[in-house]
Amino acid sequence: MRYKSRSELPPTIRDVLPERAQELYLVAYQKAWDAYEEGQGYLSRDVMAHQQGWTAMQHAYEKDQGTGEWYPIGQEHDKKHEHQRFLARLVGLFTGPG
Repeated sequence: MRYKSRSELPPTIRDVLPERAQELYLVAYQKAWDAYEEGQGYLSRDVMAHQQGWTAMQHAYEKDQGTGEWYPIGQEHDKKHEHQRFLARLVGLFTGPG
């Protein structure tokens, strides 16, 4: 499926990546979708477009292994805020929902 806007992206992309990373993914996905024809290779058109979108995004963003959040490569992010989110997630593991 060719996505026309960020709102059409699957939750696995939309709920995880920051807006700018979603835009980068979407543009690369659309370009790959338009360039690739179904049956052209061993991957489906959708899988090929997803791989291109994800790869383009990863060239500009990196995932913080402590928090699981994505940041532009080279951007300094607030370590104190990051530490607080990590501790909140850790506490949540032990206390459970509700």
